[in-house]
Amino acid sequence: MLNKDRLDKVLAVAINPGAYEQEAVAAFHKARELVKRDPKLAFALPSVRYPLPRLNPADETSFEVEISGVSEF
Repeated sequence: MLNKDRLDKVLAVAINPGAYEQEAVAAFHKARELVKRDPKLAFALPSVRYPLPRLNPADETSFEVEISGVSEF
């Protein structure tokens, strides 16, 4: 099995809403081990062979959100 496939499966277990907490934590630890062994897994390298277009600062957009009514944990 390729390392990328294995990492995808481990992360799927980790983020599965039906997974038990201990199972999810163990999966995240396993994913971390896999990335330590093969750091290329941590980054999705683009396969671009031409220069990327420069963005115009005027094209940038931002917004602000306020969240309220959330109880303390």
